[in-house]
Amino acid sequence: MSCLKRFLLILLTLATLMTVLASCSEGDPQETDTESNSTESSKESGSGDVVGPPSILDGVTFPGKVLNILMENRGNVVEYVEKVDAKTDVLDKALYDRVDRAETRLQLRTRWELINSTDEYREKAELENQNGGEWDVMDSHGDSASLLMTRGVFSNLMNQEYFDFAHAGWSQSLVEDCSVDNKLYFATGDVSPNLVFMTNVVYFNKALVEDFGINGKIQEHADWEASNLYELVEKGKWTLDKL
Repeated sequence: MSCLKRFLLILLTLATLMTVLASCSEGDPQETDTESNSTESSKESGSGDVVGPPSILDGVTFPGKVLNILMENRGNVVEYVEKVDAKTDVLDKALYDRVDRAETRLQLRTRWELINSTDEYREKAELENQNGGEWDVMDSHGDSASLLMTRGVFSNLMNQEYFDFAHAGWSQSLVEDCSVDNKLYFATGDVSPNLVFMTNVVYFNKALVEDFGINGKIQEHADWEASNLYELVEKGKWTLDKL
């Protein structure tokens, strides 16, 4: 993989939002005088503070370049929004803005091909691995990533110079659990919209809580340090056992 493609791969990872990222081929490490382990961050002003990229991106631009992205597009989670209008909801607008912001800052353009069929996506990914050259980044869901990893489609991200998995933006538990013999083939974290789209909410019936004396039962456990269901959650004491 060329230095430019590997740079673009990590830039898109940090500057846009993806579910699972994997490079398509191994490459010899390229020398760089940029500190790759920096975890410093900046903030951009706007409708709200946005955590900026690590300082490795400071001053980095790719004027006129196009980043080609192959995406497995499943209907239950919106990953990419091509255009917006007055009727676009706030979440889709945010997904659009994150790409627009990245393109503007890096002075490049992204080209996306969204594949709705999982089988078709996996087939295209394997063809890319065999032939190469069309896609700079492949964005897939976890089950596809694990399957394609076993087929040799993805390369070891630990060998890619510009990844800093110590950065808080990555899911540390996934990095640790999916690393085997210092090899990691897919990763995710704050770049994934799943944290928004797949948030779970628990509701309860206040009348039933009162009828069954649930809050009184909670108060019987002094070590829980809570007098009702709300306090269990607010104090971080809510667990599956208590449920």
